[in-house]
Amino acid sequence: VNDIRMPILAHVALAEGKKYPYEVIFKSVMMHLMDSVTNEYVFVRQFFKENGAKAFDGIFQRTFNLLLEQLENYLFNCFDCLGLLLMIKLTHANKRIMKERKVDSLDKFFESVTNLLWSRLKTVMDKQLRSVRDGLPAKLGTIDLHAHYVSRRYAEFTCSILQILYRGNKGLNARAASSGSIVSASDDGNKSVSSRRPSMSSLSDTGSRFSRA
Repeated sequence: VNDIRMPILAHVALAEGKKYPYEVIFKSVMMHLMDSVTNEYVFVRQFFKENGAKAFDGIFQRTFNLLLEQLENYLFNCFDCLGLLLMIKLTHANKRIMKERKVDSLDKFFESVTNLLWSRLKTVMDKQLRSVRDGLPAKLGTIDLHAHYVSRRYAEFTCSILQILYRGNKGLNARAASSGSIVSASDDGNKSVSSRRPSMSSLSDTGSRFSRA
């Protein structure tokens, strides 16, 4: 979340044959979008004056629709809980950045992205929970002196979730404070970040509340 490297340049990546995880591509696309929207927002408001908002929507609406459609198509076959959490965290961070820039034209778009991601995350987390509840001890292997592999995977999965939820919050709040616009976690919609350690079921319940919001 705090990585401020330049976004991916498509022609350079193609020339070098590089491949990236979807969440890295998602972050790069959002960075390009935010920079473009910021520049166009200033120009459109100055050039079209009172009709600036309508002109802005006409310029970017197709872009927003395309990005949402591409994201929705990807989510149909996405079962990566950690990747989904990363994209949710990135979206919250992007909302704060645009608020610092005093550009509100992406608020509805970010809200749509957040709803899609939370809805899919809840679906995937429910599948994870069902697989644990329906697991038969006889099919999970023998018990030895070491921790069971299911327990180890659960611990690794939980630690990864905690890292994503808590890492970067201090830096984000510091940047917001420096610009005089601190946004609390509850204001930003990031209700999953709390002082209590979340379990798999509590995270699923959180996703349920967001998907209905």
